[in-house]
Amino acid sequence: MPTDPPLPTGSTPPTGIASRQNEPAHLRLLHAKKYRHDVADRWANLNVAGTIGFAVLVPVIAMVWPGSAAWLSAAAAGWLVLGRSLFRRFEQTSAELGIRYQEQFETSVFALPWNTALANEPPRTDAIVDDARRARHVDDQRDWFADDGATPKPVDILLAHLESALWGRRNHHLYARWLSILAAAIATAGILVAVIAGLSVTDYLIRLLFPSLPALQEALFLADEHRKTASAKAQLENQIIQLLERLEAGGHVTQADCRSLQDATYTVRRGSPSMPTWFFRARHKIDSNAIQGTLTDWRNRLRRTTPSG
Repeated sequence: MPTDPPLPTGSTPPTGIASRQNEPAHLRLLHAKKYRHDVADRWANLNVAGTIGFAVLVPVIAMVWPGSAAWLSAAAAGWLVLGRSLFRRFEQTSAELGIRYQEQFETSVFALPWNTALANEPPRTDAIVDDARRARHVDDQRDWFADDGATPKPVDILLAHLESALWGRRNHHLYARWLSILAAAIATAGILVAVIAGLSVTDYLIRLLFPSLPALQEALFLADEHRKTASAKAQLENQIIQLLERLEAGGHVTQADCRSLQDATYTVRRGSPSMPTWFFRARHKIDSNAIQGTLTDWRNRLRRTTPSG
């Protein structure tokens, strides 16, 4: 017998995830989280835009003005240092606070205890109010989780985590691929320009490759970060599926299981690079259809094995 009693199944509390997530206090947390995400997103976009800009423009300028290759290389290297130190620090500072807002939102909506050892003290109320007030375009924060209002505990918590992990895995995986393809395309374009212009290997290295190398390196570094996050999200997904399969087989999931899953989710978020909002929106319809289909499939599977009350 587990020391932690299993969460009750077969009945849904009158204030489940579907309704609790839209309560004013919880929406305020989501608004504050959105503001912090938007700030982190701006710093991340500035870093990526500068990286791509140097990778594209530096070789062009070096071809037109061959004598500029040395200082262009220095400028590209300087941007690399600036991006990995100052920009990344600003991004991570804002993202970290947004992640803690998200943690408080989820632990409250899921009725889980706060883990002080992992996340320190909960965010201060005045900070939440200040950041929520600064948020813009917050209408899409309602119905954060695609809960149907009829799914019992602990299935509703597990499916909410599964939904989050699916969004993360799909977006980070595809963004990593996009950055890798972009870096490869820029490098290939540089070789083609060198061939068309009849440059020697030495001229190609000095005038094209070396000036753009720091930017290409940063693009590949960012791609690797997103790829690692996608892998971590996939591991989370597997952990959630194991718990769902346990329920499907007639087993139990305890509050400690849900808290452990919440801890793993928080840890992965803390180590994740920011996902650009424009990329998320561009993929939203395709990803949403796939994720909703996955959630519906699990609800149907578990209805056949979970008592109805």
